[in-house]
Amino acid sequence: MDVPAGPWATQKIMVQLTAPIYAGYVVATVLQGLALGRFISFFNTDVASISPSKRYKIYLIIVGCLLAVYSMFTFEEVCFYGTSQAYRSFEGITNGRDVSNVIPVLGGLISALVQGALMLRASVLFTSPLHRRIFCCGLGVIILGSFAGSVMVTAIGLLYVTNEELTIDLDYSDAVTMWLTASAAVDLFICLALIFNLRARQKGFNQQTDSILGALIKVALQSAAYTAVIAIAGAGFALGAGTSLALSDVTYSFYLPLPALYVLSLFTTMRSVETTRAIALPLPSLSNAEHTSSFVDVRRIPVQPMSKSGEQKVHRRRSSLAQDEDDELGGVGDEEGGSEKDLEKAMSLS
Repeated sequence: MDVPAGPWATQKIMVQLTAPIYAGYVVATVLQGLALGRFISFFNTDVASISPSKRYKIYLIIVGCLLAVYSMFTFEEVCFYGTSQAYRSFEGITNGRDVSNVIPVLGGLISALVQGALMLRASVLFTSPLHRRIFCCGLGVIILGSFAGSVMVTAIGLLYVTNEELTIDLDYSDAVTMWLTASAAVDLFICLALIFNLRARQKGFNQQTDSILGALIKVALQSAAYTAVIAIAGAGFALGAGTSLALSDVTYSFYLPLPALYVLSLFTTMRSVETTRAIALPLPSLSNAEHTSSFVDVRRIPVQPMSKSGEQKVHRRRSSLAQDEDDELGGVGDEEGGSEKDLEKAMSLS
């Protein structure tokens, strides 16, 4: 039976409570489409060039499937609240449904899985095993704290549905603050670890190595900036909301798009090895003089008068110059090869 004509809630209240939620759902839907498209494109075209391990492929499939389920839940919520007549009252909007409260914990799980992978990638760059263990343990605790915050958001939301009182002094905004603050902290620590370790390798060896490292630093900043900024903004609104329902609903527009952004960040960093290979130039060699402007053309060496001793001098001079050039280029080659090998190792998940 249809609900009697309303509306039960005033237009002002409807806008305050539902506009941020719908904004979050719309942005999340667009980003989820981009992330799932990137996921499909990776397995269709990029998997051959990057060659991830079987274990890592399984991990990516799990993340992709979770994001697909997350997308179905968000799409269902948009359709339900856009057409249902039963949730037009103030209580109906604020209390929500059981299905609505599955979204936070599912989003927290996706975020934790991606952050764990990014943490392992960043930890490879630490030269000290002790520093690597401290970094992983510290960030692991924060990641668990972030996931616990999303679980608390779901638990408190379910209590709102059943109109039960909380047994602890914690409200919805506090749980969202804990979730998003911890999430932003993880993003910032990963970004700082990548920048610090990559810049430590910028020792001015040559332009090629510095270009590769600079490109990887840029990728690190781009991959962490999106999620960190949105998480910090959402945590700020949740912290200032207190018991205000209008302000607490604003947090939806920040945490709903986060899982898709994390998946996009994951695939962005996976392209870093391709970026390294694209920037790296062919190494010069004595057999290919056009690769370097410093190659010595032995044909330009002055030829002394032909004599037994003169012929030997020219031969010795050519051999000496060629050997010096070979030593110089060989050293650069070793440097470049080692740098690129270390960078590829750093950007691949062990």
